[in-house]
Amino acid sequence: MKNGTEMTPTVMAFDRVFELAARLEAQGWVARSPHPTDRRATLVRLTERGTAAAARMHAERQESAATLLGDVAADELATFVAVLDQVLDRIGQPAS
Repeated sequence: MKNGTEMTPTVMAFDRVFELAARLEAQGWVARSPHPTDRRATLVRLTERGTAAAARMHAERQESAATLLGDVAADELATFVAVLDQVLDRIGQPAS
């Protein structure tokens, strides 16, 4: 990953992850290589094409956010984010 960022681990079945990585590699979005110290692991990194696509998607999200929230006052936006964080936290919790 660029700038030392790491992806958050995701729980998926191994065969699904392997299949997804193989498809992404076949399409030129990622490159796979053996882990230097753990022969059971495979490293997956974005290719130039994948990095460019990720940058485009990030720019599009930024543009959409600016369109939707660009004229919202900073204090109102902070309140909105705080409430949204609470809602998202509760989504993953079982009902009481």
